[in-house]
Amino acid sequence: CLKGVTVKEFKGGRTGSLEQAGAIVFDSTLPDAERLRQWWKSSGSQASFTSLSLSQEGITDLLTLQAKALPCTTELCGVVVNFKAPFSFTSQAGKALVKREIVLADHTGLSMQVTLWGDRAQQDDKLFDGGAVVLIRGVLVKEWNGGRSGSLLEAGSLIFSPATPEAEKVKLWWSTGGSSQSLTALSQ
Repeated sequence: CLKGVTVKEFKGGRTGSLEQAGAIVFDSTLPDAERLRQWWKSSGSQASFTSLSLSQEGITDLLTLQAKALPCTTELCGVVVNFKAPFSFTSQAGKALVKREIVLADHTGLSMQVTLWGDRAQQDDKLFDGGAVVLIRGVLVKEWNGGRSGSLLEAGSLIFSPATPEAEKVKLWWSTGGSSQSLTALSQ
């Protein structure tokens, strides 16, 4: 429960901020707390959330991303044209991590590597195979080895077969020649 949150209009959407006298209170005795806990365990952790804050620009195609100042956070929609198996390792801080690298392409004829982490990286290979169309929200894009590379943030989301106009555009491109097109890689 958030108490003392001010909601304001911002860039065509809404954003909230916790006032100085506000508080974040978790009362596990409230009926809704148990209901939310059960929902999160059963399916909520896999849910796709829509942000009320429109401070981001929405889905960005790879041609537009190529010209953006880095680092930036964006949403991408494209076809998985390549992927690697999940890889487990231990960070320098001693934390066990799992990552998977995928290559995403879109109707602009460009491709870029995006790293997935944790549970998203460990999803079944079948989901990524066969020209899977995905929507990835919350991709941090940085320069890497002279190119551009993305990393899905923990707060981001990975949606397979999204029902969006951008996804339909990518599917149409892929099925009408994109799958045989020579792609230009943004990642090195």
